Amino acid sequence: MPVVTFDDVMRGTHAGDLVAIDGRPVGGGEIVCTLLLCTDTCDHPLPRCNGCSGGLTLLASGEPRGGRIALTGPGLSCSGYECAMQCKPFGQKPARSYRFVGRYTTGVNPNGYRWAKLAADRWCHAP
Repeated sequence: MPVVTFDDVMRGTHAGDLVAIDGRPVGGGEIVCTLLLCTDTCDHPLPRCNGCSGGLTLLASGEPRGGRIALTGPGLSCSGYECAMQCKPFGQKPARSYRFVGRYTTGVNPNGYRWAKLAADRWCHAP
């Protein structure tokens, strides 16, 4: 199984094949929130604010341009309130990188920007 870089993914190298890629998972990938007016300070356990849910984004290791890949897979999600989001299983801002194993797809959105999504089957701490 090849270990690919962000540039490999953007070029489509090994697209559809089982690959590994190193990076740091963060919240913010494909997040959807309700449209309530958020007037709560969110300084208590049950704020009255916009409820949100969605996925994670993988910040590719060694990518100076801030390479981002949408990250999906069993047990990978973010949910909570707009002001108090929790991402599982890594937390909102993990300090370390992980190696994700899965298959990715790429495409181009209507504005001409290339996107990538990794469907991760498993992960571990990056070497």
